[in-house]
Amino acid sequence: MEGISPPGQLNLRAEDLSGEWRRWIRSFEDYLLAIDLTANSRAAEKRKLALFRHCGGEDVREIYSQMEFNLEVSGEITEIEEGVAGRKLEDVIKRFHEYCNPRTSIVLNRFQFHNSSQSGDTIDVYLMKLRRLAEGCEFGNQRDSLIRDKLLFGIDDSNEREKLMKEVDEKLSLDFVIKSLRVAEKSTRPKAITLPDPKPEEVNGVQNVDNRKSRIPSEVA
Repeated sequence: MEGISPPGQLNLRAEDLSGEWRRWIRSFEDYLLAIDLTANSRAAEKRKLALFRHCGGEDVREIYSQMEFNLEVSGEITEIEEGVAGRKLEDVIKRFHEYCNPRTSIVLNRFQFHNSSQSGDTIDVYLMKLRRLAEGCEFGNQRDSLIRDKLLFGIDDSNEREKLMKEVDEKLSLDFVIKSLRVAEKSTRPKAITLPDPKPEEVNGVQNVDNRKSRIPSEVA
């Protein structure tokens, strides 16, 4: 479809490979939706895979070529053809997700999460960092409550922390904390100084001076 640009290449050498993959695959899936390539037929799946390799770039094509998609039937190993179950786009995405998200120590991830602090960042930047750190911690259904706790414990504004911690637990949801901290942050920002508009007589006085200067003859060298 004309006018719709595909995502850029996937940078498999990115320092934050997990984040790079997460952002790229979202863009790629949005692209498929935008060009209305959502069918699940074999032909459609083959086209999706071709676009995946094309948009991903040379490194993606190289890794894909090294992946094995095999099926054992009656003791014999046969290669699964593109576009059928076991080698559809969703299967390839799963393989690349595993490649871009190698298993790390949950204990280490949780240590980094619990030792983070705002350290001068805005509330939104700090929240983004916490959410990213929480991804490898396997917090399960406690994820939001633990992010809320760490957001409170790690902020720079101790007064706002004490104020919020006096709220009852039922009210102290993650959304409530985020909104409260944003309001507090906005209220503490230095306000811009607005100078009053000059009075008409002041403007006229300046103009008169300029007019008198323009009538003074220039000195002859």
